[in-house]
Amino acid sequence: MNEIHAYLIKNYLTISTIESCTSGLLANKLTSFSESSKFFKGSIIAYNDQIKEQLLNIDKKLIKKYTAVSKEVAIQMAISGIN
Repeated sequence: MNEIHAYLIKNYLTISTIESCTSGLLANKLTSFSESSKFFKGSIIAYNDQIKEQLLNIDKKLIKKYTAVSKEVAIQMAISGIN
C-alpha cells in the first residue's frame, strides 16, 4: 500500500471506494497511513441491498437475478461510482 499512497500523492490523484462484502476493508487499508487525506476522498459501504438500490441506483431485478454479491452487481456498483 505504501507504493500506492506515494504514487497517488506524487501524481495528485484521488481515490474513493464503494464496498459491500469487504465492509470497508479497502478504505481502511488506504487510510492506515499518514497523509491519506491528500488522496482519499471517502467511501460508501453498501452492505444492504436497499442501500445498493437507493444510493447507488442498482436495479432490484439485477440483484434478484444474480444476487447482491455477484460480478454483475459489482460492475454496476463500480459504474455508479464513476457517474
